[in-house]
Amino acid sequence: MAQELVGYAHLIEQFQLPARQPATVAAIDSATKGRQTTAQGDIELMQFERRYRPKPTLAAHLQFALRYEGLNLEVLALLFAKTGRSELESNLAEKPESSFARRIGFLYEWQLVTRSPQSLLQEPLMCAWSTRHFNSACRTVPKRRSSE
Repeated sequence: MAQELVGYAHLIEQFQLPARQPATVAAIDSATKGRQTTAQGDIELMQFERRYRPKPTLAAHLQFALRYEGLNLEVLALLFAKTGRSELESNLAEKPESSFARRIGFLYEWQLVTRSPQSLLQEPLMCAWSTRHFNSACRTVPKRRSSE
């Protein structure tokens, strides 16, 4: 009955992130058929059979975590600050149609915004919405200079 951590728990361990223990821990268990969830104290243990095992890449474990464990902003912030963007960009370039690759890219940019929230609120945005794919593209509209 060997267990292998996947998702957020794997990323915390692999990159030695100073994050709190997630409330949900996912593991691949050779004795599990399908997937099972059990409570062990304050922690919810999600056990998956071997076919759920993600590839041994940052992007694959992030995709697994977002799909099965939900959104953990603490782990994402620490991870993105430590790893940088090169692997995430290459994953997005390989799979531009992947909704998970786009979500991860969005979360990366959102987490590492270097501007203050006040400056973002003061700039008007121009958004284009695509009803076909439910995507939006926004850009900052430059302020007009007042005529003096």
